[in-house]
Amino acid sequence: MNLPEPGLIWLIGGSDCSALAGIQADLATAQDLHVPAATVLTAVTAQHNGAVLAVNPVTPAVLKSQLDALAADGQPQPVAIKIGLVPDSATLELLVDWLRRFKQQQPQVWIIVDPVHVASCGETLQRLSPSALAPLLALTDVLTPNGPELRALAGLAADAEVQLAVRLLFASGVKAIWCKDGHGGGAMLREQLYLHPAATQSFKLWPVQALCNALSAGAPQNVMQLEKPRLSGSWRGTGCSFATALACALAQPMLLPDAFVLASLYLQQCLQHPATKPHQLGRPGWPLALHVQDHISVRGPLAGAKQNVRAGFAPLQQAPGIYPVVSNFSQLAAVAAAGVRTIQLRVKTGTSVQLRQQLQAAIAFGRQHQLQLFINDHWQLALELGAYGVHLGQEDLLEADLSALQQAGLRLGISTHGYLELLQALQLRPSYIALGHVFATPTKDMPSIPQGLRLLARQQRLCQQQHIPGVAIGGIDASHLPALRMMGLSGVAMVRAVVEATDIRARCEQLQQLWHQAPAGESAYEPI
Repeated sequence: MNLPEPGLIWLIGGSDCSALAGIQADLATAQDLHVPAATVLTAVTAQHNGAVLAVNPVTPAVLKSQLDALAADGQPQPVAIKIGLVPDSATLELLVDWLRRFKQQQPQVWIIVDPVHVASCGETLQRLSPSALAPLLALTDVLTPNGPELRALAGLAADAEVQLAVRLLFASGVKAIWCKDGHGGGAMLREQLYLHPAATQSFKLWPVQALCNALSAGAPQNVMQLEKPRLSGSWRGTGCSFATALACALAQPMLLPDAFVLASLYLQQCLQHPATKPHQLGRPGWPLALHVQDHISVRGPLAGAKQNVRAGFAPLQQAPGIYPVVSNFSQLAAVAAAGVRTIQLRVKTGTSVQLRQQLQAAIAFGRQHQLQLFINDHWQLALELGAYGVHLGQEDLLEADLSALQQAGLRLGISTHGYLELLQALQLRPSYIALGHVFATPTKDMPSIPQGLRLLARQQRLCQQQHIPGVAIGGIDASHLPALRMMGLSGVAMVRAVVEATDIRARCEQLQQLWHQAPAGESAYEPI
């Protein structure tokens, strides 16, 4: 099956003759992540691990000629532009004027600015004042400073409050800030995402609506914090690699919080991956594994949802395979008659009395026929009536008593829509994770964008590595089953492909035959 290629990114910055930072690190990242990239040089630096010997800006004419060449008619246009070293005021003036006009023609392009003030050896690379940089900040969608750079860009002292610096930078026009913590202290590294409240009007920044609700009008909010172990060592090009990885993630495409999480995981694995020479980052490709010490805490969708469930939920007794999502008892009976053993009941209509009656009958039927029957959303009734399991969306996780569900032995399935939600779900160790939506679907109004097969395969690898079954969902029909089976998925949740069939039983029998005939990919999940 042909997969759409990721979009193009532009990398604007200085050349590092030691090939460890700057444009060289940018290109190494883009090549490692298989994203097409074009480059624009702002300066040629002479530096090594111990000193910056010279910063030689290109002339404004040379800079403009590069930009014009990339933007010429007939050339592919970028999804994201990552900007690093801006060495002097002449470069800044030309770059801002050019980008302002380009952004008017290409309003959806992401402009990512990675501030470059001080080299790893401690010497100054960029001497522009915060006031001089204001025109560039006004065009910036995403700023990726560390703590000292954040305060310096806001024109504040080194001990100033982070919230004040964020507020001042948002007033300059910046829409999102990822504050890195590489220069901090302590055993845990804490990175934070700040989003401007008004950004929801012009950008799809959110994995789910709950993140929008986390913003209070008029105040910048720290809506996400990622914690991970601080690693000891001396590397160069970390900031360049992170910002470029962020651009590569957005080019897939994916939503901004997912891209931040993926870029941060990528950099962490670069630091842990063997390199060929000192101070160089390893290049492990897209993150396909997690370490037990990795941890993400989020002010948003799943904040406070762990509720002492670190041991995880009861495992499935068999792999789901074809996993129909039905809306009434008649459909439930039809798919069970076809030999399906894992089913989800999603009831959205009826009075409370009718709902109880439907769930009671369905749960009794599931118990009688030894089904793995998951009740969608109605976790209180599922708990009271002794259901096999419940399936919860992101918003429902905020309200559910996960500890009570776990202690009662109910299985838990969780819907995810990208890397942020997936990594949070993995920490809860549910019975399975639904990965989606894979393709566009009219079944419901989705707050996310389609993941596609490429991202689905990477997310499935993360589930495999944690021995948690992955189930694909969203816009899937019979033609997709061989490719999904090859990924090692434990099952495929299907809605329209089942319930809209004239003969539901016959359709399920056909789908199961297609699924089991397709070659199975390696799966780390062993059903009990």
